[in-house]
Amino acid sequence: MQSVTRWAQAKGLGRSGGLVVEVGYDARTVVREALSGRVVAELVGARHGPDLVAFGPGADSGVLAFAPWEGAAELWWFEEQRLQRLEPSGPGCSALAWSADGARLLTGDVYGTVRVWDVREAGEAREVHRIDLRPEGSRRRTGTRTLAWHPDGRRFALAAAGRGVELRDADGGGPPRTFDLPAEPVTQLVFDPAGEFLVVLQPDHCWVHPLGPGDPYRLPGQPGWAYCAAVAPDGGAVAADGEDGAVRLWDTRTGELRHTLFGGDRTVAGLAFDPEGRELVVAHLDGTATRWSRASGALLAEHRPPADDSYDWERIGCACGRGAAHVPADLERLLTARTAEEASERGLYGHVARDCLLSEAALPVALLGTAALRRGGLSGASRRELVELLSLIAGAEAVTEACEQGWGRLGDRCRAAMAEGVPLLHRLLAEEADEDLVTLLCDLGEDREAVERAYWATRERQAE
Repeated sequence: MQSVTRWAQAKGLGRSGGLVVEVGYDARTVVREALSGRVVAELVGARHGPDLVAFGPGADSGVLAFAPWEGAAELWWFEEQRLQRLEPSGPGCSALAWSADGARLLTGDVYGTVRVWDVREAGEAREVHRIDLRPEGSRRRTGTRTLAWHPDGRRFALAAAGRGVELRDADGGGPPRTFDLPAEPVTQLVFDPAGEFLVVLQPDHCWVHPLGPGDPYRLPGQPGWAYCAAVAPDGGAVAADGEDGAVRLWDTRTGELRHTLFGGDRTVAGLAFDPEGRELVVAHLDGTATRWSRASGALLAEHRPPADDSYDWERIGCACGRGAAHVPADLERLLTARTAEEASERGLYGHVARDCLLSEAALPVALLGTAALRRGGLSGASRRELVELLSLIAGAEAVTEACEQGWGRLGDRCRAAMAEGVPLLHRLLAEEADEDLVTLLCDLGEDREAVERAYWATRERQAE
């Protein structure tokens, strides 16, 4: 396992596909050129690795917005090499979006508050408008799932838990426009550059909604959960990832699937068309970046991260006090187990997590465990034991020794790593009424009432 374990995760992709954010195991956050791996900037002073990333418009320079797991949003100004925390952006940031001219930024949080920030003056940002999506007096989370600015800079689209998709005035004028969509959650919203239609990603669905005359239509062949989408500069093509690891390219004028660029089990972290719209750049969570021809679907270039960027398990702390060198073999035994007895015979409990406290080894185990769930192929016994382990990690915080080594936010970083698999966890809950799945989803910030409803619905189906 050590030879293929990446030390860092890629996050997001610049608008022309030039830059990618990479978050290391040691919380070092850097901006790299996607296809060369060259470090452009290091986000000095960032509190810990970001979960959300949004590059400002332009030639992939200027400003980067990011937010750590359930933390406040921050800005990194490239020219000044300066970090700015958005105050008061509130905790629990769950969505970010830049206007096309880079003058304004949207932030949304898990409590249902959307803020509009003016960023016209370089190096500064101020809140100019706020929208509360929660009914008056309600304490229930109405989490903002995703945001997208309309190219006119006056309107934006949002998707929030229990509200579907809405098109709103950025300054609060007039009632929102709602979109008729299936009930599944929305993972991504993208406008075409001309502002003529809105692309909506949902589980098993990629919709194109014209903003003018015309009915919405579904693009064919979208499998499972998807997180990333991009529209070509001329509006004639849409690209989106899929649960099978493939990236699909559609012609928006005909609705035809033109290319399935590749398959595999590498999670997509970002998609972007080049300014001419002839090529598509794909960034993967493992740091790999590829460039593809829009016309032919041919692979044009590929960058793979160095093979030696592995975890140094000998130096990673473990709750047993002897180091984490034993953890890879123990985790591999769990992942390859075929029976409950085989799955339970491993040295992870009491090592990675003990009495609701985490050792340093918890973060790589959270990353690898989530990746294993997404990859699939686990036996039922292995999957249940893995979910139980991840649930234990998600509900725990760092041990004293880890805090002394600068790992005080270890619990937040583990939950951010596992948040990549939230859509899959929902799907697993629809297949099996597992109480550990309920606990895990709730610890990862999902709405408890909705999760419990899904649990009881699955349990009733299993009892029939």
